[in-house]
Amino acid sequence: MKDYGFSADVVSAGQSAHAEDAILPGPEAHKSADGEHNADQLATALAMMQATLESTTDAILVTDEANYVREFNEKYVNLWRIPLHMPVSAHVSELWNFISPQLKDRAAYLARIQEIVTSSAPETFDVLQLKDGRVFERNSAVQLIKQRNVGRVWSFRDITQRKRAQDALANEKRVLEKIASGAPLPTVLDVLVCGVEAQSCDGMMCTVLVFDEDAQCLRHGAAPSLPAEYNRIVDGVRIGPCVGSCGSAAYTREPVFATNIASDPHWADYVELAAKFGLGACCSTPVFSSDGALLGTVAMYYRHRHEPSAHDGELIRMATHLAGIVIERVRAVEQLRVAKVAAEQRAQEITQAYDVLRATQDSAER
Repeated sequence: MKDYGFSADVVSAGQSAHAEDAILPGPEAHKSADGEHNADQLATALAMMQATLESTTDAILVTDEANYVREFNEKYVNLWRIPLHMPVSAHVSELWNFISPQLKDRAAYLARIQEIVTSSAPETFDVLQLKDGRVFERNSAVQLIKQRNVGRVWSFRDITQRKRAQDALANEKRVLEKIASGAPLPTVLDVLVCGVEAQSCDGMMCTVLVFDEDAQCLRHGAAPSLPAEYNRIVDGVRIGPCVGSCGSAAYTREPVFATNIASDPHWADYVELAAKFGLGACCSTPVFSSDGALLGTVAMYYRHRHEPSAHDGELIRMATHLAGIVIERVRAVEQLRVAKVAAEQRAQEITQAYDVLRATQDSAER
C-alpha cells in the first residue's frame, strides 16, 4: 500500500516478542525459529489480504471498533481524490471531514455516518450525491470475530454512468408519455427541458426554440429557468450568422458553443442583453427532422464562462435528439388533427349537399 499520510501508531506486540526471542540461547532457539515461521506466515497472510483489497472492483476502507483506520485500498484514495501529501491522522473522523465537503449535503452525510457508527448497524446501504455530479453507492458491514464487533468495512462504487443512463431513460419516457397523451407542444417541451436541467450539476439552464420556416425566425418553445422578459425578447428573432448562439446555429445548421458570451463574435450585437440577464455562456445545437428539415434549436445557458464537459455534451445530444422527436411528432399529430377536421367538415358539406339534392328530387316527384 502506498503511504498517503495515514499514521500507523499501533505496533504489533508479537513483533517485539520476536525480537526478544532472537537473542535467547540454547533450547529457546527452537521457539525463536517457530516464532520466525509464524511471522512469515503472518506476513504472507497480510500480503494476500492487501492484494485482495487492491484487486477488488470497489473502493474499500476498514475501520476498527474505536473508529481508527485499519486498511484502505488505492481505489479508495482515487475515488475520493485524496492528495498524496495530505496528512490524515489514523482516526477516521478526520478523513470524513476531508470527504464531506465533496457531498451535495455535507451535514446529512456526517449525520448519517454518525448514525451508522452509533447504532452499530449490521449492514447499511446509501447513495451519495457529490457536488461535481458523481454518484456513489456506499455499503458497510460490521466485522465480527467470534461474535465480537471488531470494526466495520466500508465499500464504495462509482455508479455515475449508470445513474445518468437511468435518468436519461426516465426523462425520455416522461416525454413520450406526454406526446402519447396528446399534450400540446409547449407542455411536452417543458417536461423535456426540466428533465435535462435536473441531470446537470452546474446550474445549467436549458431552452428550446422552434423554427418558423415562413418567417425564417425562432419562436419560443420552452425555457422555464430563464426570465420571462428575456424569453419575450428572443421570441421571433430572425436567424442569421451573428444572432447569438441559437440564431447562428439555426442559420449555419451547425452547433455554436459560445463559452464566453462577452467575447464571442456570434454575440457581438447581444452582449448587453446577455449581461442584463446575467448570462455568461451559451451552447446551442440545431434540431432536425428525420428527413433533415430544420425544426429549431436546443441551448444550454450558464451564468459564467463555461467550457462544456463530456457530461454537458451527452446532455445536449440527448436533449437535441428528444426535441427532434417531440417537435416532429407533435407537428405530425397536429397535421393529422387538422386533416381530420377538414375531412369531417368536407363530409358534413357532402351530407348537406346530398340532403338538398334529395329534397329537390322529392319535390320534383311530387
